Amino acid sequence: MPGIVDMASRMLGLDIQDPKAGPKLDALPLGADKRFVFNVPVGGVDNPGSTTNGWKMEAIFKMTDEQTKSAEALRAEYAVEEKKLEQEIQDQFKTQADKLKQLRLKYEQRANDILTADDKQRKEKLDALARETNAKNMDIIKELLALYDVNDWQQRMALSGAIRDRVGKNDQEAESKLVELVPPESRDKIEAVVKQQTQAREMMARWGQGMGQGMGRGMRGQQDQTPAKPPRPPEADKKQDF
Repeated sequence: MPGIVDMASRMLGLDIQDPKAGPKLDALPLGADKRFVFNVPVGGVDNPGSTTNGWKMEAIFKMTDEQTKSAEALRAEYAVEEKKLEQEIQDQFKTQADKLKQLRLKYEQRANDILTADDKQRKEKLDALARETNAKNMDIIKELLALYDVNDWQQRMALSGAIRDRVGKNDQEAESKLVELVPPESRDKIEAVVKQQTQAREMMARWGQGMGQGMGRGMRGQQDQTPAKPPRPPEADKKQDF
């Protein structure tokens, strides 16, 4: 379910990607041509057969069986070529992402070199703490995504809560270390920010719990509204829709 992963991405400030999904082609700078590329009013190769997203040619034009078969062949060929393009773009995105990370690392190091003595050491430790915390959060999320069946609404809600709890605990531990690393004269200011972040997490947790309970009450025909515990691993042959 896109909502769970997208929400976690926004909450945690992380870029959580479905490893099975390619880049979002509709994010490309297509300008005025974006609608033509993704939603032609009467499409020949990729339009779904519905009035909300455009029509296929067969719904508008009187086509022979041979013409229909030709259109289907074009759609199959288009899908293959589009997949190739997605992979090409994905490879380019990864290359550019690596360049961006290296650029930031380079200039953060140059910024660290402006500082001296104890201040420089503190700054370098703060940078290392941030990287370690983010890496640990991503490991937590990857572990949890493998445990829950996101096609089951109860487990989606359980997954959301598990991510919130475990990542929140990791962030709290990092924030405690952060307060100790900053210079003494700056700790009051940092502690105030940490307190605000803790309150925001608590508010988000209450909101998430309330939303889960509301969804439970609103589900029709559900007899057991309790999220599955322990989490049930997804079936090997079941398609995951992140």
